[in-house]
Amino acid sequence: MDGATYKWEEVGNVPAVIDEVKTMRADGRGVIGMKLIGNGDFKTPEERERSIRFVMQSGLVDAVVIGFASTAEIDEASSDLTVPWLRSESVRQTF
Repeated sequence: MDGATYKWEEVGNVPAVIDEVKTMRADGRGVIGMKLIGNGDFKTPEERERSIRFVMQSGLVDAVVIGFASTAEIDEASSDLTVPWLRSESVRQTF
């Protein structure tokens, strides 16, 4: 979630973004989550999982484009399809 100057390192206003996405969904718009693992800046598996989990459990996105930086990150994310962020019914329906 970008901040006011759109610099990646800047912390965005998460509550404001969530409110805007809720408004968009209420208006019937679909929402695509993109670059879920931090544009390559999330260096640890824990950071990447935390980000994916936040989005997938939010109930605010209709589709996602994770944007992996390497095949190792793909393997990491798909190695255990029982991870908590994949357990919700809405997520399972997409697989």
